[in-house]
Amino acid sequence: MELPFRVCFCSGEDLDYPSSELNPENNAVGARGWQTPRYCQYPMELGLELVGPAAPHIQQMKLLSHQSKIASRVEIFVGDGPDYHSAAFNRLGYMSLDANERSRYQARELKTVYLNLSARFVRLLVHQCHLNKYNLFNQVTLTRTR
Repeated sequence: MELPFRVCFCSGEDLDYPSSELNPENNAVGARGWQTPRYCQYPMELGLELVGPAAPHIQQMKLLSHQSKIASRVEIFVGDGPDYHSAAFNRLGYMSLDANERSRYQARELKTVYLNLSARFVRLLVHQCHLNKYNLFNQVTLTRTR
């Protein structure tokens, strides 16, 4: 079962791919996901607030990467507090993403992390993109799973 969430913080976004595209109400077929600004300074931060009880139980988290605008890694933090900016966060670790050269940038990568914990907020630190000829502006894109 998917937990309802909303993007509550974003350190930057491409105007054509705002972070609000990740919110559940924007999960239409045409939703393209969140994209970092062109030539941004990494890491970029994306904050999610889980909607529901004070600290909902998170069993797993899935991240879907674009086929050519791929982060080298994404750090995961979880936290609790009255709001995102004053929450106390704990670093859980990171996910490394493949550069996708073997598929010739045709396949997207879906990463699943099993968490089994309670938290109100999730902080994702998106690190430097993998460089390739299709990613002209050194961006990263994360999309929702359907």
